[in-house]
Amino acid sequence: MASEDRSTRLNTAYSLLDAYGSLSPDAILSHLDESCTHQALPESLGMPPRSKEEFRGHAQGITSIFTTFAMIPQNVYEDEDNNAVVIHAKMDGQLNKPGMGQWKNECIMLLRFTEDGSKITQIREFVDSAKAMEMRNKVKPKNFDSHGGSLLSTVGWVVSTTVPVALAGAAVLFFTGRRDLLRLR
Repeated sequence: MASEDRSTRLNTAYSLLDAYGSLSPDAILSHLDESCTHQALPESLGMPPRSKEEFRGHAQGITSIFTTFAMIPQNVYEDEDNNAVVIHAKMDGQLNKPGMGQWKNECIMLLRFTEDGSKITQIREFVDSAKAMEMRNKVKPKNFDSHGGSLLSTVGWVVSTTVPVALAGAAVLFFTGRRDLLRLR
């Protein structure tokens, strides 16, 4: 679908994904409202919700470990009534740490928007728990845990998972409680 055929909120969501590829925290944050909060999920990772400024520190740490990075949307669902978008995206990047090579991962992002859809007010990002542990322990990006200690450092068991497309649909149901909104965009 061409960008001129999309809603403002979908254009904002796709622009956020593109901004991740710039490896610029300022570019990423330019799509966020001042009230925006970000939380990596599941909660068992122990990563607390972050304000926009706290997310800036996290984004600086993450973007600093890559030479290239792309968020590649696999499925995008729009909920017009609740001013929300759910994205299943694959991540592909080249780590700049010697010997680390390519980084592949995927996530589900639950996004809420300002009334006009031009800024994001909430990001809830379901990540692959095993890959999050690997990044924290092997790559060690600055500000990964944001607020100091985290369950990531103490949890010795995390089931390695991938995020199936079905989870995107489940996320829509979880996020909105409405089955009729499962429209592929």
